[in-house]
Amino acid sequence: MTPDRRDLISKIADILLGAGFSVAENRNLRSTCFDIVARKGLNLLLLKMHENIDALKEDTGKELKILSRMLSASPIVIGNRTRKEIVEESFVYERQGLPAINIETFEHFIAENIFPLILARRGGLYVKIDGEILKRERDKREMSFGDLANRVGVSRRTIYEYERGCMDSTLETALKLEGVLDTPIAVPINFTSWLVEEEEIPEQEAEDELHEEVRRTLCALGLKVVLAKKAPFDALTADQTDQQKVVITGLGYVQDKRIEHRIISVEKVSQVAQKYAMFVTDKSKIKKISTEVPVIPKEELQSIEEPEELFKIIDGRHGLKTIKN
Repeated sequence: MTPDRRDLISKIADILLGAGFSVAENRNLRSTCFDIVARKGLNLLLLKMHENIDALKEDTGKELKILSRMLSASPIVIGNRTRKEIVEESFVYERQGLPAINIETFEHFIAENIFPLILARRGGLYVKIDGEILKRERDKREMSFGDLANRVGVSRRTIYEYERGCMDSTLETALKLEGVLDTPIAVPINFTSWLVEEEEIPEQEAEDELHEEVRRTLCALGLKVVLAKKAPFDALTADQTDQQKVVITGLGYVQDKRIEHRIISVEKVSQVAQKYAMFVTDKSKIKKISTEVPVIPKEELQSIEEPEELFKIIDGRHGLKTIKN
């Protein structure tokens, strides 16, 4: 992780903590689809930091979108520049189908609930028009579609589409409209409600034999399993009939020296996301670990016959401070 990116993550975490968010950071993981998970009330954010927002890779963006949908979270990319220019304050950019903003824009949102007005696309600068205000002000002045269109240099059809909310305006045209009507008509861009396209879950390629065994076992129980390659956990496991029953799932070998660190990472994310958690191991014997995450040997998992039984086990063990040998 570069010093610039490390500093960016620290700044964002400080902003969130100062605003009363619960925060979990992934500082020790080099290649992740998100660097911070944060929650305040019902708002759950998955944040990815890049000094250069153009460095966001397609596979990283896809996984971030998939995990965000399953966790009912808002994915946001934060950075300072593109390949050609700085990321402007109060602008929203789009990278890999995700909203991207700079740190100042993010801070205005967190501290003051102020959203930006300008959408920066590769073809230019755009603004979302409040169609109801536009129609009200046009009617108040007894202007026809053609009258207003002639004043700002667009077609009658364009004004009609603005009022229907079916077309974004260029920044230049939006400023002309506001000048003619003497009224603000731009709609703030709520990047936490960004329409993220639903990504098709790619064919699951298990990292090793343990991952594949656990995936097959959970799928046989009728659960939805999405393996995560760029997250501080190994999979998300979900009840097909209850979208709220999502389990942050970790997988590991008891002889792994980093197993305690990995279990704690799962714990931190699950606590902030307010989701179930479990960690499945290859063997039953594991040293005592200070954690609230249920640790389940794969043999025990394979003996479970119904998904409800698994959730009962997770509920029953959640809250234990140590895992017995």
